[in-house]
Amino acid sequence: MTTTHVPAKKKGADWYLKWVSTVLILTSVAFRSAGPEYREWDITIGFIATIGWTSVSIMWNDRALILLNGVMGCLLGSSLIQIWF
Repeated sequence: MTTTHVPAKKKGADWYLKWVSTVLILTSVAFRSAGPEYREWDITIGFIATIGWTSVSIMWNDRALILLNGVMGCLLGSSLIQIWF
């Protein structure tokens, strides 16, 4: 009996960006749960993660993820402006 070997799919830029952005979102939530004194870190890291996920959703042409992350990016971006200025 022979088995057919299926080669593994090459991991593209979207795969790496997806996982880095996911780790950043989890880090952002960890800062959020640590207390209000870490709000700046939460928002900054969350904004960076959202940019990453927006890029992935554009690569995947997934309109729901584009909308979700685009709106989240705008909201977090406006919070960053309030923090920095």
